[in-house]
Amino acid sequence: MRFSDGEPFNAAAAVANVNRFRQVSGWPSIFLGGINFPEIYGEPERIEPVDEFSFRIVYARPRPLLPYSIANHYSAMFSPKSFGPSGDFLGLPVGSGRYRLVDWKRDQYAILERNEGYWAQKPTLTKIHLRIYPDANSRLSALKAGEVDALVELGAVLPAQARDLRNDPAYVVSAHSSACSTFIGFNGTKAPFNDVRLRQAVSLAVDRQAFVRDLFYGYGTPAKSIMIAPNVGFFNADPAAQLRYDPARAQEQARAALGGQRARVTLAFTPPGEGISAWPFPQMAAYLQATLKPLGLDIELKQMEAAALTDARAQGNFDLVLGNNCWATGDPNYILRRLTGSKAALHTTQHGGYSNPEVDRLLDQAMVTLDPAEQRRLYDRIALIAAEEAPISPLFDQQTVIAARPYVRGLSQRIAYAPTFETVYLVKTP
Repeated sequence: MRFSDGEPFNAAAAVANVNRFRQVSGWPSIFLGGINFPEIYGEPERIEPVDEFSFRIVYARPRPLLPYSIANHYSAMFSPKSFGPSGDFLGLPVGSGRYRLVDWKRDQYAILERNEGYWAQKPTLTKIHLRIYPDANSRLSALKAGEVDALVELGAVLPAQARDLRNDPAYVVSAHSSACSTFIGFNGTKAPFNDVRLRQAVSLAVDRQAFVRDLFYGYGTPAKSIMIAPNVGFFNADPAAQLRYDPARAQEQARAALGGQRARVTLAFTPPGEGISAWPFPQMAAYLQATLKPLGLDIELKQMEAAALTDARAQGNFDLVLGNNCWATGDPNYILRRLTGSKAALHTTQHGGYSNPEVDRLLDQAMVTLDPAEQRRLYDRIALIAAEEAPISPLFDQQTVIAARPYVRGLSQRIAYAPTFETVYLVKTP
């Protein structure tokens, strides 16, 4: 097996790539938010070849879920000749997959050509032109004008657009589970949301089924837990760990927390953007403003550009915030530590303020536990605590909606973002 530049894909190449991940740790990435090597790979003592096609990562302590941690983007392998001593690519990245990247211009296009040296079955399409349309309406216009054959990737088709297209025989619309979710975040470092009762009240007050139906025309999955439902291996199905809709209980908790008084709070959000941010946040915010009013919350809506919202969260100048998460790994420790760990950025620099020593202990214990049943018990316990203490209030698990002309067949979307280009084929139209 070789990279598309002819270099062998062997243990030495794999070790070089893992060492590169360590080298570029912390570099910003608009897609992944940057790779933190210790968070993904831990603190390996050695990374070394065993033979030509095997290598090992040696740890002082067990790391049983390492295959989950490094899955997808965190174990991407590139030809060592395509990156330099600093870790920077010397030109276009070179991989070993079914397609080769032969041209690319930031924010404009990328061109893929079939890798004729691919070791297994080759895809049907010999060339794919990927065009970038930042604006949702321009994307849809391009599809309708015949400039493109399909719209793919996160946020490619908005729910309102999908509603209109799905009844038109000139297009095929499909929705696919994604590893992304949207939630209400709290400023738990100050009143009133440093009171767990009010956080519980907010979570109980939202009818997530109606939220998805009314705002997204069904294109989304109502959140059930702090863990996204597609992560079936570590999703706690116990009803006690599930998010509930109970408006009467919500008002009762709010009255107890607020002492029967009303509270003025701000809800911060960004305008609709791209990718995981291509959702109608102003409408979502207005919906929540009305939904949470019976709790005694008078909510001021604050729309901010992404940079301004980042600053507001860093300074603690908000009460509620609409946020997104995307998980490129199914590792439950990585996910739950980022959402519930006391040292997570969400609860420190972003002022979530949640801290539970038991949760921290469970996370540390689960990370090194070898028995799968015991791992599951520990993670289930964390999900149960999260349901009770509401460090965040998940709203819905996002779906990736794609649209194509009927002659495009075999196109789907993986849960971790990537379209299935390798299965696409075209059929002749009458």
